[in-house]
Amino acid sequence: MIKNKPKMNLFVDVDGVVLDCITVICKLYNKNFCNHKDFITAIPSKVSCWDFSNQCPLCKNKDGGNSKLIEEWFGSEEFWDIANDIKPTKDSINALKILSSKYNITFCSIGSSKNISYKTLWLNKFFPDYNQVLIKNNNCTMDKSCVNMENSIFIDDNMRNLETSNAKYKFIFGELYDWNRAWTEDIHSKQDGRLHTWSEVIQTLINIE
Repeated sequence: MIKNKPKMNLFVDVDGVVLDCITVICKLYNKNFCNHKDFITAIPSKVSCWDFSNQCPLCKNKDGGNSKLIEEWFGSEEFWDIANDIKPTKDSINALKILSSKYNITFCSIGSSKNISYKTLWLNKFFPDYNQVLIKNNNCTMDKSCVNMENSIFIDDNMRNLETSNAKYKFIFGELYDWNRAWTEDIHSKQDGRLHTWSEVIQTLINIE
């Protein structure tokens, strides 16, 4: 009797991969600062900085950075109300459903305690059939190396998370941003690459043995 080959593990990031957090943050910014005298509408497609400073310049800390308020938003009820409204794309839902026949799918994400609590509810609502590894880090240090991904596939939009992972196959997802622009197949393994759309995700991963 021939035994079925065990499924390979597929780890998938949440923010920027199945959750359009850039759109959520821009909506929050536009809502909260629309009456400010220096307000200019934040446009998600024009965000290019990790701290959203080029589109959300009024979210400044005393030191001039943007990170504190943006990080607080990620753990706010207001953020997740918007996330529930915009929902994940049908392409992502359908792609993971197709890939689940071949892979054990696990969402892997990091955030503050509040962020993770809300994110768990969001994933349970829209992706109830998949596993979750959600890392609570109140300092918001972006690193998922504590998760053993040996002989697995890892998809993330942040190249730092991929570089510190022990996954066998590593793929950047989505468009070019400051936080992943340097990830190219020229400087990384031939097993690594960039996947721009969920169609590319299916096409690439369905052929991995």
